[in-house]
Amino acid sequence: MDWVAEIWVDPQWHAVSGSRRGHPAPGLPRVVPLHAGSQELGGTGVSLAGDGDTWTATGEGRSIHVGVVGGPLPDNPVPDGTRVPVGIGSRIYAGEWTRVTIRPALPSGGGQEAEHDMARRDHDTGGKAAPASHSGGHSLVGATGVVHTRIREGGRAGEVRIVVDGLPHYYLAFAAVALDADTPVVVTHNRGGRAVDVEPLPRPGELPSEEDRS
Repeated sequence: MDWVAEIWVDPQWHAVSGSRRGHPAPGLPRVVPLHAGSQELGGTGVSLAGDGDTWTATGEGRSIHVGVVGGPLPDNPVPDGTRVPVGIGSRIYAGEWTRVTIRPALPSGGGQEAEHDMARRDHDTGGKAAPASHSGGHSLVGATGVVHTRIREGGRAGEVRIVVDGLPHYYLAFAAVALDADTPVVVTHNRGGRAVDVEPLPRPGELPSEEDRS
């Protein structure tokens, strides 16, 4: 079985890392093919080693932190040079904003675009991809959720958490105005490729009355 590593910019990890610098804009991950043996993920300080079926992680010149999907951010560092088992459902945190996950690669011929689409899966359900029926077209329009990573003005994307078929999934999101994290939103357009346009969802007190609508 072939495997890949996804290298993400994680704003939540950046917030607790003690960094005094801003982090790069979140977006699609860098997808790196893995091979048996030892392999350093360039620019992350993370090294993976495995036989193609099982994997371990360690820090290269720095400590790392290892958590699990759906769990709290880890606060116990793994000392430099110490290897810990990782697999599907593991999250490896390093540096000021880096999060690494590993998963089986898509079948041969899927290509980088398909790998990126797979990468926009639901992190809270251990890497389960969003249903294919919701990956394109207009089926997401009208779905509601919350802003996960702040959407900035000027067409700069953030991230939203949308519930699809009872499961939460994450999408790149664009809006006409800046929207802070935890803002309720509704999907107004599906761009495809796991990207959507959203608008803030009116709060109950902001909804027009029946008289206003007449």
